[in-house]
Amino acid sequence: MGEVNYEVNFPELEANLKFDEVMKHLHRSISAYTRGKEFYIGMTSGPSTREDDVKRAMKTRYDASKKSKGINRMIAIFKTSSEQKCEKVETELIEYYDDYDGLLNERGGGGGRESSKPWKYVYIAIQEPPKE
Repeated sequence: MGEVNYEVNFPELEANLKFDEVMKHLHRSISAYTRGKEFYIGMTSGPSTREDDVKRAMKTRYDASKKSKGINRMIAIFKTSSEQKCEKVETELIEYYDDYDGLLNERGGGGGRESSKPWKYVYIAIQEPPKE
């Protein structure tokens, strides 16, 4: 297993965008990243939206399970200061992709303990094929 690539790709969404529109955007993003690949949807938290802080937060979520599944790319795709909104986004994304063969989540989202850190992020963890 090689190195894991951590990326931050928060969309520039209008602040007044309705939740359904945000979800449509995230569906398109996830589908583009994961076409034909296995992936996991999760959430984590950190002290800021600075790229280094977000990447550090994702690194704390890379565990033996993800390693055993060949996860080698993690991309933060959504940020919020609301724990409830982050859990809702994560849960709805998992439900949306539940019938997709490539989804690695074994249960719905929002199952972790509450975070005291001010920023919450939803990420996708992907099993990218080796580059030739």
